[in-house]
Amino acid sequence: MHKNLKKAFLNNKFNNILNYNFPDFDILPVLNKYKNFPAQKRLLLQKVLHQQNKNLPNYEYIKPNIDLLGNSNTFTITTGQQAGLLGGPLYTLYKAATVVFLANKLKKQFPNYNFVPVFWIASNDHDYKEVNHAYINPFLKIIYEGNFENKPVGTHIIKDKLKIENQLENSIIPENIIPADILNFWEPGNIWWEAFAKTLAFFLGKYGLVFLNPLDKELKSSAKSLFAEVIEHDTFYKSVVEQSQWLKNHNYKLQIKPNRYPLFKITTEGRVRFNSSPENSDTLDPDVSLRPLFQQTILPNIIYVGGWGEINYWMQLVKAFKKLNFPMPVIIPRNSYIIIPGVFKNVEKLGVSHYDLLKPFPEIRKIFAQNYIDTERFALLKSQSEELIKNLIDFDVPNNEEMLKSFIRRTNINISRLEEKYYKHISRWQRKKWLKILQYKNELIPEKQERIWSIPSLYYYNVD
Repeated sequence: MHKNLKKAFLNNKFNNILNYNFPDFDILPVLNKYKNFPAQKRLLLQKVLHQQNKNLPNYEYIKPNIDLLGNSNTFTITTGQQAGLLGGPLYTLYKAATVVFLANKLKKQFPNYNFVPVFWIASNDHDYKEVNHAYINPFLKIIYEGNFENKPVGTHIIKDKLKIENQLENSIIPENIIPADILNFWEPGNIWWEAFAKTLAFFLGKYGLVFLNPLDKELKSSAKSLFAEVIEHDTFYKSVVEQSQWLKNHNYKLQIKPNRYPLFKITTEGRVRFNSSPENSDTLDPDVSLRPLFQQTILPNIIYVGGWGEINYWMQLVKAFKKLNFPMPVIIPRNSYIIIPGVFKNVEKLGVSHYDLLKPFPEIRKIFAQNYIDTERFALLKSQSEELIKNLIDFDVPNNEEMLKSFIRRTNINISRLEEKYYKHISRWQRKKWLKILQYKNELIPEKQERIWSIPSLYYYNVD
C-alpha cells in the first residue's frame, strides 16, 4: 500500500528536498532568484497577455496587473487547469481564488513588491471527455457534443449549442439554469479557451486575475532553449527517472511516467507525441512533465498552487529543476471549501441539522435514529450494566481480574452492537427520509462536491 503523499507533504516530510516548510515558508529566497528575470521576456509576456485578456470581462481590472509585469519587482503566483465546459468543476474556481488571495496577502507582507495572480489555461490538453460536460447537480448534466478532431482543446471553435441531460425523468429543470451572460460565452463561433477564460474572468477578473493561453507561438519561441535542451540531452529525462525512483523507493505513488522526449508536436492532423526529428519551437508543446519548467521559463513565477495530483508530479521534478538550474517555486495546495446552500437547511425537517451533515455517516445515523427511539431506555441499560460491573469488581475473588476485563469488554461491545442495530432498523423503517439525508450528505462531501458541482451549480442552489 502506498504512503499518503498529501499527509507527508503537510507534515513537512519533504522539507529536506524542497528547502522550505509548509505553511511557514520564507518566500524571499525564491523571490531573489527571480529578480533577474530577463526584461525582454517581461515585455513579451506583457504584449501577449494584453492580447489574450483584452476581450475578457473586467479587463479594466486585469490590465493594471499586466502592466506591472514589466517591472523587475513584480512576480507571478500561478495556478492552472484544463479548459472545462462552463468553467470546469468547482475546484477550478477554488484554485483561481487561492492565487488571488495569496497575491493580496503577499502584497501586504512585502509592499515594495508586486504580486500578480495568473491562471494558466491548459488549452493544449486533449482529454475531451473531461472537458465536454459540466454537472449542475449529480443528476443534471450540461453536455457539448461537438467533435474536437484530436486537436488541442483550446483551439476548438464551438460548433454546437449546449444540451441538458436529465437523469431524473420526473424532476423539473429550472428555467434559465445558466445565466445568459455565461451562456453567451459558449455560443457557436466562440473559441473554447476564450469561452473558458471569459467565464472565470466574469467572476474573478475584478480581482486582477490574469489569464494565460500557453499555445501562443511567441511564448513558445521564447522557450526554444528549454526545448532544445530536452531534445539534445537526456539530463531532464534522467533526473525525472531518478527522482521518481526515490519516491517509489519510499513507497509513494507516481503520478506521471517519464518520457525521453517530454514534448508533443502540433500538426494539421492534431497533437502527436514528438520523436527525435527536428522541429520549429512554435510547433512543439510540452507534455505534463515539462510544463512546470516551461511555466518557469516564461513567467517570473515564485509560487505554484495546485491540487494533490499536480503536487505529486511536481515532486517527481525536484531533481530536474536543480540539474537544469531552474529555481523551483514554492508549491502550495489549493484551498478547499464546503458550500452549504440555504436549501440544505430543509434537512432539519428530517431530524438532523445541516451542520450534522458534515459529520461521519455513523454519527449522522445515530442523530437521525434518536428522533424515533427511546434514548432514556438506552441510558438506563448502560447505567445498569455499569452498576453490575461495579458490583462484580467489588467481589474479592482470586484470579478474577482477567475474567472481569473480558466480561466488561464483551458487555460494552454487545450494548454498542444493540444500539447500532436499532439505528440501522430506524434508517430502514424511515427509508425515504434516510435516503434524502444521504443525498444531501453526498453533495456535501468536499471531494465529491468540488468535482461534481460547476459554476452554474452556484446559481442552481442560489449560493451568494
